[in-house]
Order: sequence, then structure tokens, then C-alpha cells
Amino acid sequence: MPDGSTKVLIVEDDKFSQMLLFQVLASYNIDSLLASNGQEALNILKSEVGITHIALDLNMPVMDGYEFLKNIENMQKENVKIYITSCNGRESFIESIGESNNSNFNISGYFMKPFAMTELAEAIIND
Repeated sequence: MPDGSTKVLIVEDDKFSQMLLFQVLASYNIDSLLASNGQEALNILKSEVGITHIALDLNMPVMDGYEFLKNIENMQKENVKIYITSCNGRESFIESIGESNNSNFNISGYFMKPFAMTELAEAIIND
């Protein structure tokens, strides 16, 4: 079980998925914050300390996950581990950001929707 220092920023526009992941993480005693798009997530990252992980959907309104990644690249958040959640395949993601940039974003995992939320929670715990 986490020691209380794990804090996840859930960036997901689908409210059902957002709340389901929030509840699953809570069942593992993991604190979470919610953002419905990349812009909200950037605002949270600027004001909130202690975020250790981000669960990032790629396809969202206002600011999508790709644009979010470009914005945090300059925020000195290299210690924050990112888990991508998307309907698109991992190959499409790598193609979009470029193979060389994959390591720049500290991507710890890629979960193709639909996936079991417990798998993501356990990946975060074991990270």
C-alpha cells in the first residue's frame, strides 16, 4: 500500500471514467486530484505540490493530452510519472510525439481504453 506520499492528477474529460479511477485509487489509499482537460491540469500543476503521477487522457476538449505534454515539458516536472490512457494505440501516440520525445515526458505506461482501472492503480503503486 502507498505510504501517503503518492498523489495522482487524473486528467480525463469523461466524468464516469474520471470518478471510477478516483474511487479505485481511493480504495488503495491514493490521493487524487481531478482535471477535465489539459488546461485545468496545467493550472493544478502550477498550484498544487506533491503530485507524483499523472493519468492522462489524450483526447479531450480545450487542451488535449498532446498539447498538455508540450506545455509541461518546460515546467521542470521530470519527477512526475505519466500514464497515458487513450482509445488510440500506443504506436499512434509515439508517431504523434516522435520516438525521441517519448523519454522527455517520463511516460511510465500506456493503457488503451477500455482497461481495468485496477491495472492502472497497481502500476502506480508499483512504480
